[in-house]
Amino acid sequence: MIWNKNIDQIQTNLFTYYYYHEDEKIHLDIKTLDEHKDESYLGMICESQDDDWEAKIENFIREYEADERNAKIAKSLNTETRIAKISINKKGGTASREAVGYRLILPNAWMNKLGITEESREVILSFDGEKITIEKDH
Repeated sequence: MIWNKNIDQIQTNLFTYYYYHEDEKIHLDIKTLDEHKDESYLGMICESQDDDWEAKIENFIREYEADERNAKIAKSLNTETRIAKISINKKGGTASREAVGYRLILPNAWMNKLGITEESREVILSFDGEKITIEKDH
């Protein structure tokens, strides 16, 4: 389980969760692929003043993911998510002083599934204002 407290997010191998404090209670949402909403409400997990609220959330998530029905949902989504960092480098040569370049390391398994090789490495990048999509250029 990976906690990203900057955005109140918890990432597991199966799902992405969001937690929030409201009315002195901690609530949990799960990220969905539903086109009409981004999250589904899972429930109130514990009281905000509980010293062990993080452990209670982790236990809830473990039990939730151990449920065979929820594991099937995760597999049917067939979406693998990873948290990555983008490298930002200053440009050289004739570029302006403020110019930077961005790079992202992609998992080998993903590139293999897309059929990316040294001989065939052209892709189509799409950006819709919120999400970047990479597709193999057949």
